Amino acid sequence: MNKFNRASIISILLAALTACGGSGSSGNSGATTATETPIADKGNGSPSGSGTPPRTGTETPVADNGNAPGGEAQATIVLPRIYIATEGGAEVANTEDYLNATLRVVSGNGTEVMQAPTEIRGRGNTTWGMPKKPYRLKLGQAASLLGMPAERDWALLANYADKSLVRNKLAMNLGEQVGLPYNPRSRFFELYFNDTYQGVYQLFEHVKTGPDRVNVEKLDRKTDTSADIITGGYFMEIDHRLDEDVCWYTSMQIPICAKDPEYAKADIENPAHPSYAQFNYIKNYVN
Repeated sequence: MNKFNRASIISILLAALTACGGSGSSGNSGATTATETPIADKGNGSPSGSGTPPRTGTETPVADNGNAPGGEAQATIVLPRIYIATEGGAEVANTEDYLNATLRVVSGNGTEVMQAPTEIRGRGNTTWGMPKKPYRLKLGQAASLLGMPAERDWALLANYADKSLVRNKLAMNLGEQVGLPYNPRSRFFELYFNDTYQGVYQLFEHVKTGPDRVNVEKLDRKTDTSADIITGGYFMEIDHRLDEDVCWYTSMQIPICAKDPEYAKADIENPAHPSYAQFNYIKNYVN
């Protein structure tokens, strides 16, 4: 790699790292500043006892005495906090079954900004087996969390395998800089689950179709077959686990799963059903 390419890549990485605590995707409100990227403690932001101890909710950002590297005064940033209490204090047992819970959001200055009913379940495949668990939230109704556009579905990433805690954020910032049409927005926060401190987490937009998510025209799998509508939109995923109801391999042996519309296998095998025409259209288009 020549010096020019090396310098270009380093510049992009530095710019993205600077933005890791920043604006997220364009049009995003409630953005944090570049100084708000959390620094992992020795416990990698893991559950209480190995990481940062619980706070009382009264802390405010305090500037240090200038003894930071380089002699420059730096600010200690207090992250927002999310408290989740399940009904009866039940533990989240798996990635399938939702539990009823209450969600409470507290800003970095200790002000409670939201309290709402929610449902929670586990999230992930390999990551679900790690000590610091990721979760999925489904709010009772759409709401804005930590300044991001209102929605019901959210993901709580633990980033347990990432000692820096910022790689997912870095990837999304790079995606934004190269002009991808949608990059999930995210915010760092501290999680308290049933009054037990769990460490630094990352609140992510769950990827789904919608005006503020993957903004494609929704198809009705039971009716839409006309030439001007059947072209889409479709929401698909490259997924080697093949864990949706309808998945297939392309002519280049790439595993694709249909996320939206949510097809039933019996429907796509029935030539009289509109899903049959839709599925064959998108399958041929991808091939």
